Amino acid sequence: MDKLNEVENILSKYHHEYLLNYCNLVNNKDEFLDEILNLDFKLQEKLYKEAINSKEKVFSDVTPVIAIDKSSFSKEKLGEYFSIGYEEIKNGKLAIVTLAGGQGTRLGHNGPKGTYELLPNLSLFEILCDNLKKAYIKFGCYINWYIMTSKENFEATINFFEEKNYFDYPKEYITFFKQDDIPQNALDGKLLINEKGHIIRGANGHGRSF
Repeated sequence: MDKLNEVENILSKYHHEYLLNYCNLVNNKDEFLDEILNLDFKLQEKLYKEAINSKEKVFSDVTPVIAIDKSSFSKEKLGEYFSIGYEEIKNGKLAIVTLAGGQGTRLGHNGPKGTYELLPNLSLFEILCDNLKKAYIKFGCYINWYIMTSKENFEATINFFEEKNYFDYPKEYITFFKQDDIPQNALDGKLLINEKGHIIRGANGHGRSF
Protein backbone atom coordinates (compact mmCIF):
# COMPACT_ATOMS: atom_id res chain seq x y z
CA MET A 1 0.00 0.00 0.00
CA ASP A 2 1.48 3.38 -0.97
CA LYS A 3 1.45 6.39 1.34
CA LEU A 4 -1.53 8.12 -0.30
CA ASN A 5 -3.70 5.00 -0.06
CA GLU A 6 -2.73 4.58 3.59
CA VAL A 7 -3.73 8.19 4.30
CA GLU A 8 -7.02 7.78 2.43
CA ASN A 9 -7.91 4.71 4.52
CA ILE A 10 -7.15 6.48 7.80
CA LEU A 11 -9.07 9.61 6.87
CA SER A 12 -12.03 7.55 5.74
CA LYS A 13 -12.07 5.61 9.02
CA TYR A 14 -12.15 8.80 11.13
CA HIS A 15 -14.28 10.91 8.74
CA HIS A 16 -11.61 13.47 7.86
CA GLU A 17 -11.62 12.94 4.09
CA TYR A 18 -11.76 16.72 3.52
CA LEU A 19 -8.05 16.88 4.37
CA LEU A 20 -7.29 15.30 1.00
CA ASN A 21 -8.41 18.58 -0.61
CA TYR A 22 -5.26 20.22 0.77
CA CYS A 23 -2.85 17.70 -0.75
CA ASN A 24 -2.52 19.68 -3.96
CA LEU A 25 -2.40 23.06 -2.21
CA VAL A 26 0.64 22.52 -0.01
CA ASN A 27 4.19 23.03 -1.28
CA ASN A 28 5.31 19.59 -0.16
CA LYS A 29 2.66 16.93 -0.64
CA ASP A 30 4.80 14.15 0.83
CA GLU A 31 5.43 16.17 3.99
CA PHE A 32 1.70 16.81 4.36
CA LEU A 33 0.93 13.08 4.05
CA ASP A 34 3.53 12.33 6.73
CA GLU A 35 1.92 14.96 8.93
CA ILE A 36 -1.40 13.09 8.69
CA LEU A 37 0.18 9.68 9.26
CA ASN A 38 1.80 10.93 12.45
CA LEU A 39 -1.51 12.06 13.95
CA ASP A 40 -3.19 10.01 16.66
CA PHE A 41 -6.74 10.21 15.29
CA LYS A 42 -8.10 7.86 17.94
CA LEU A 43 -6.89 10.15 20.73
CA GLN A 44 -8.06 13.21 18.83
CA GLU A 45 -11.56 11.78 18.47
CA LYS A 46 -11.66 10.86 22.18
CA LEU A 47 -10.57 14.36 23.30
CA TYR A 48 -13.07 16.05 20.99
CA LYS A 49 -15.98 13.97 22.27
CA GLU A 50 -14.95 14.60 25.89
CA ALA A 51 -14.77 18.34 25.24
CA ILE A 52 -18.22 18.40 23.66
CA ASN A 53 -19.77 16.26 26.39
CA SER A 54 -18.16 18.29 29.18
CA LYS A 55 -20.48 21.19 28.33
CA GLU A 56 -23.38 19.07 29.53
CA LYS A 57 -21.88 18.11 32.89
CA VAL A 58 -23.44 19.54 36.02
CA PHE A 59 -20.61 21.23 37.90
CA SER A 60 -22.75 21.63 41.01
CA ASP A 61 -21.90 17.97 41.72
CA VAL A 62 -18.30 18.99 42.45
CA THR A 63 -17.63 18.92 46.19
CA PRO A 64 -15.01 21.15 47.84
CA VAL A 65 -11.87 19.71 49.37
CA ILE A 66 -12.00 19.77 53.15
CA ALA A 67 -9.07 21.73 54.57
CA ILE A 68 -7.16 20.24 57.49
CA ASP A 69 -7.19 22.44 60.58
CA LYS A 70 -3.80 22.17 62.25
CA SER A 71 -5.32 23.25 65.57
CA SER A 72 -7.17 19.93 65.73
CA PHE A 73 -3.85 18.07 66.11
CA SER A 74 -1.59 17.95 69.12
CA LYS A 75 1.93 19.37 68.87
CA GLU A 76 3.27 15.83 69.13
CA LYS A 77 1.12 14.61 66.21
CA LEU A 78 2.01 17.61 64.08
CA GLY A 79 5.67 17.02 64.83
CA GLU A 80 5.28 13.41 63.74
CA TYR A 81 3.71 14.43 60.43
CA PHE A 82 6.37 17.08 59.80
CA SER A 83 9.09 14.50 60.46
CA ILE A 84 7.54 12.17 57.90
CA GLY A 85 7.43 15.01 55.37
CA TYR A 86 11.04 16.01 56.02
CA GLU A 87 12.24 12.44 55.54
CA GLU A 88 10.38 12.16 52.23
CA ILE A 89 12.03 15.36 51.02
CA LYS A 90 15.48 14.21 52.16
CA ASN A 91 14.94 10.91 50.32
CA GLY A 92 14.32 12.75 47.07
CA LYS A 93 10.57 12.07 46.98
CA LEU A 94 9.66 15.73 46.31
CA ALA A 95 10.09 17.60 43.03
CA ILE A 96 8.95 20.99 41.83
CA VAL A 97 7.21 21.44 38.46
CA THR A 98 7.01 24.94 36.97
CA LEU A 99 4.64 25.43 34.04
CA ALA A 100 6.53 28.06 32.05
CA GLY A 101 5.23 27.82 28.52
CA GLY A 102 3.89 31.37 28.37
CA GLN A 103 5.34 34.45 26.77
CA GLY A 104 5.45 37.80 28.58
CA THR A 105 3.47 39.62 25.89
CA ARG A 106 0.69 40.87 28.19
CA LEU A 107 3.34 42.10 30.62
CA GLY A 108 4.95 44.12 27.85
CA HIS A 109 7.93 41.78 27.99
CA ASN A 110 9.68 40.30 24.98
CA GLY A 111 10.58 36.79 26.08
CA PRO A 112 9.44 33.85 28.22
CA LYS A 113 7.23 34.99 31.09
CA GLY A 114 9.60 33.50 33.66
CA THR A 115 12.35 35.88 32.55
CA TYR A 116 10.23 38.93 33.40
CA GLU A 117 11.86 41.02 36.13
CA LEU A 118 9.53 42.06 38.95
CA LEU A 119 12.41 44.06 40.42
CA PRO A 120 15.69 45.12 38.76
CA ASN A 121 17.72 41.94 38.11
CA LEU A 122 15.15 39.77 39.90
CA SER A 123 13.15 37.61 37.50
CA LEU A 124 10.26 35.29 38.25
CA PHE A 125 12.56 32.31 37.65
CA GLU A 126 15.08 33.63 40.16
CA ILE A 127 12.38 34.15 42.80
CA LEU A 128 11.34 30.51 42.40
CA CYS A 129 14.95 29.36 42.52
CA ASP A 130 15.56 31.34 45.71
CA ASN A 131 12.81 29.27 47.35
CA LEU A 132 14.60 26.09 46.32
CA LYS A 133 17.87 27.35 47.75
CA LYS A 134 16.12 28.13 51.03
CA ALA A 135 14.73 24.58 50.99
CA TYR A 136 18.28 23.26 50.60
CA ILE A 137 19.35 25.15 53.72
CA LYS A 138 16.37 23.77 55.61
CA PHE A 139 16.47 20.14 54.46
CA GLY A 140 20.11 19.66 53.51
CA CYS A 141 19.33 18.34 50.02
CA TYR A 142 18.65 19.72 46.56
CA ILE A 143 15.14 19.38 45.17
CA ASN A 144 14.69 18.44 41.51
CA TRP A 145 13.19 21.28 39.48
CA TYR A 146 11.28 20.42 36.29
CA ILE A 147 10.52 23.36 34.01
CA MET A 148 7.97 22.92 31.25
CA THR A 149 8.38 25.27 28.31
CA SER A 150 6.57 25.67 25.02
CA LYS A 151 8.28 24.69 21.79
CA GLU A 152 8.53 28.40 21.01
CA ASN A 153 10.35 29.48 24.18
CA PHE A 154 12.39 26.34 24.92
CA GLU A 155 15.73 27.63 23.63
CA ALA A 156 15.20 31.14 25.03
CA THR A 157 14.48 29.72 28.49
CA ILE A 158 17.60 27.54 28.53
CA ASN A 159 19.74 30.41 27.24
CA PHE A 160 18.43 32.63 30.05
CA PHE A 161 19.38 30.09 32.70
CA GLU A 162 22.83 29.68 31.20
CA GLU A 163 23.35 33.45 31.13
CA LYS A 164 22.38 33.60 34.82
CA ASN A 165 24.56 30.59 35.70
CA TYR A 166 21.39 28.75 36.77
CA PHE A 167 21.10 31.21 39.69
CA ASP A 168 23.85 29.21 41.42
CA TYR A 169 21.56 26.18 41.70
CA PRO A 170 23.17 22.88 40.57
CA LYS A 171 22.17 22.46 36.92
CA GLU A 172 21.98 18.67 37.28
CA TYR A 173 18.88 19.20 39.41
CA ILE A 174 17.13 21.28 36.74
CA THR A 175 15.34 19.58 33.84
CA PHE A 176 13.70 21.42 30.93
CA PHE A 177 11.04 19.76 28.80
CA LYS A 178 8.68 20.90 26.08
CA GLN A 179 4.93 20.82 26.40
CA ASP A 180 3.32 18.50 23.87
CA ASP A 181 0.86 19.84 21.37
CA ILE A 182 -2.13 18.37 19.57
CA PRO A 183 -4.14 19.28 16.46
CA GLN A 184 -6.90 21.84 16.98
CA ASN A 185 -10.54 21.08 16.20
CA ALA A 186 -13.28 23.38 15.01
CA LEU A 187 -16.63 23.12 16.81
CA ASP A 188 -17.88 20.72 14.12
CA GLY A 189 -14.96 18.37 14.80
CA LYS A 190 -12.97 19.19 11.68
CA LEU A 191 -9.26 19.82 12.06
CA LEU A 192 -8.18 23.44 11.60
CA ILE A 193 -5.83 24.23 8.71
CA ASN A 194 -3.63 27.31 8.45
CA GLU A 195 -3.11 29.48 5.37
CA LYS A 196 -0.18 27.31 4.23
CA GLY A 197 -2.29 24.16 4.29
CA HIS A 198 -0.85 22.68 7.46
CA ILE A 199 -2.79 21.35 10.43
CA ILE A 200 -2.88 23.89 13.26
CA ARG A 201 -1.53 22.56 16.54
CA GLY A 202 -1.80 23.94 20.05
CA ALA A 203 -0.70 23.14 23.61
CA ASN A 204 -2.36 20.01 24.96
CA GLY A 205 -3.07 21.31 28.45
CA HIS A 206 -1.06 21.59 31.65
CA GLY A 207 -2.46 18.35 33.00
CA ARG A 208 -0.60 16.35 30.36
CA SER A 209 2.75 17.68 31.61
CA PHE A 210 2.61 15.28 34.55
